[in-house]
Amino acid sequence: PAPAPAPPRARRRRLRTVLAAATALAVTATAVVLWRVTAEDKEPARPPHLEQLWTHTLADGQRLSVSSQDTLYLEHEKDHRITALDVTDGSRRWDRRVRVDDVSQDTGHLKSVGNDIRITGVSGGLLFYGSNDHLYAVDADDGDHRWRYVDDTFHPSPVVVGDAAYADMVSFFYVLDTRTGDKLWDYGFGVNADGSNIAVTDDTLLIHSKKKLIAVDLRTRKQKWTHQAASEAETGLVVADGKVYFGTLDGALYAVDARSGEEEWRRTFEGELWDGRLGEGAGMPRVADGTVYFENDAYVSAFDADTGSQRWRRKQEADEVTSLEVVDDTLLVDASDGGLTALDTGSGETGWRESLGGGDETDVRVIGDVVVTETNGRLTAYRAAT
Repeated sequence: PAPAPAPPRARRRRLRTVLAAATALAVTATAVVLWRVTAEDKEPARPPHLEQLWTHTLADGQRLSVSSQDTLYLEHEKDHRITALDVTDGSRRWDRRVRVDDVSQDTGHLKSVGNDIRITGVSGGLLFYGSNDHLYAVDADDGDHRWRYVDDTFHPSPVVVGDAAYADMVSFFYVLDTRTGDKLWDYGFGVNADGSNIAVTDDTLLIHSKKKLIAVDLRTRKQKWTHQAASEAETGLVVADGKVYFGTLDGALYAVDARSGEEEWRRTFEGELWDGRLGEGAGMPRVADGTVYFENDAYVSAFDADTGSQRWRRKQEADEVTSLEVVDDTLLVDASDGGLTALDTGSGETGWRESLGGGDETDVRVIGDVVVTETNGRLTAYRAAT
């Protein structure tokens, strides 16, 4: 179609005092025993619904960046190093210092400050990262350098389909040859537009530009249709069964026909924390087995993918839900308080809830039924019961 968390933190030291007094005959003895129990003295209890798979200590300056279905990619900005770990067992697949070139001398290009690297995405077997005014592509399986492209420091996250990589920039998108990095063509859609959220389906490229959803025919390279929403897009685009699903900043969920641009249905929500608005960082809808799952504020909702009729709606314990993942008949819900909840996809009923700890200080990635946390310089992976 076009795209994360370590054991509970240490508890405060607690001082327990036990006073035992025994009196026998004329002798009185009083014993006071003091001891300290800390989180380091014993291993934290393992959440019953999360089987720990592995842990990995991060180097200073290293962090979890992006993931594919089976690989985690770590970046070290200053050291120009990328490390790939296996999702299921944490083993190292590859570890490479990647190429970083000087800023282009072409005066027509913007200049950047510093030469840190930033991974932007992984798609179609390529891992993309940016540094200075170049976008780089390496082989996602072994880290081998493929090509570089001068992109004016606005490093996109391309979507790969076949031999083409589609990347968005401010007011236009461009298409690169995945084998060479050469630009094949580009398409502009307005000086004041801010392109984001690309999806590719059949022979059509879909891209959001503020309130507009724009469809471009990849064969003719001309606009096919546009759809105007009531508010700016806030989530990525999900294409399923001929429809495009996305959420907007005002808290609405849209379903648009991918061929015609006609609005199939729209649902709006009331909220508490955001007064219905999605807020920054809202996750994209999830579509599975004819159902669309969507979060806004502290709520998770399920809708019929064809009609938009609501199947269920459940409020979560946290102030804000941050992401959803469908695994078989279970919907895994990651929340802002560090909690992970398993909901039944059919009824929305809670199967279990576990704390991953840390809240805003813990980065959580849910990849299928594997949950990875990043806290205090350590990655911990669990397999969630589904």
